[in-house]
Amino acid sequence: MNAGVAVAVAFVAVTSAVPSIAADDGWARVMRLETGTVVVVSADGIGPVRGSLVSANAAGLELALDGPSPLRVVRRFERATILEVKTPSSTSNPFGCAIAGYFGGGVLGALPGAVVTGAFSRDTGPTLVGMMVGWSIGGVHVFRKCRTHPERVVYAVAP
Repeated sequence: MNAGVAVAVAFVAVTSAVPSIAADDGWARVMRLETGTVVVVSADGIGPVRGSLVSANAAGLELALDGPSPLRVVRRFERATILEVKTPSSTSNPFGCAIAGYFGGGVLGALPGAVVTGAFSRDTGPTLVGMMVGWSIGGVHVFRKCRTHPERVVYAVAP
């Protein structure tokens, strides 16, 4: 009898938690964004608005709008009107990414290149060529991944 009660209590606890899990529609990710993060907000009746996040809470968010004015304009968006919040695409420092490409390319390309070409020949010539080709391909790959950051949807209203 006690085991049946324990199972019933566990079942009630699990099924009562389902609506709260479903109710979290991604807004928690918006509230976790750091102050100053550049975001693009799409809301009912207006086009996308780009600005820096001032604050975000359960009721909505505030943006410091980008613009030519030297004054700081803060606009409040209520959560009920927000359709989408996303971070815009951006690029990183080319020098830092070049350093990451150099070392990351060595790990991703030179080591496998040396192992594969070394397995075919005991001569060091093909091994060095494999290392250089692998290093070049790995370096370009790491540089491109480091340099570009595509836009990311943080919150979107389900259709």
